[in-house]
Amino acid sequence: MAGRERLRIVKSPRWTLRAAAAAGVILAVGWPASIAAAHAALKSSNPKDGAVLSAAPAELRLTFNEKLQDDFTTVRLRGL
Repeated sequence: MAGRERLRIVKSPRWTLRAAAAAGVILAVGWPASIAAAHAALKSSNPKDGAVLSAAPAELRLTFNEKLQDDFTTVRLRGL
C-alpha cells in the first residue's frame, strides 16, 4: 500500500444524536398516518350521531369516505 493512505472518518456523538432524532421524528409523523389511511371513515349518518329517538328509525343511513368491502363490514344497531 505504498503511496495510499487510509481516510478515517470520525463522526461526532452530536451528529449521531441528530440523525437519531431526525429518524424518530420521521417515524413518529409518518407511522400513524399510514395506519389511519387504511381504514374507512364515517362521513355522516342518519339519524345523526348521538340523536335520541322516541322510536326505532325506519332507515339507518351511513355514509363513508370510501366503498366498504362486504366481507369485512358489520353494522350493529343497539337500543335500550
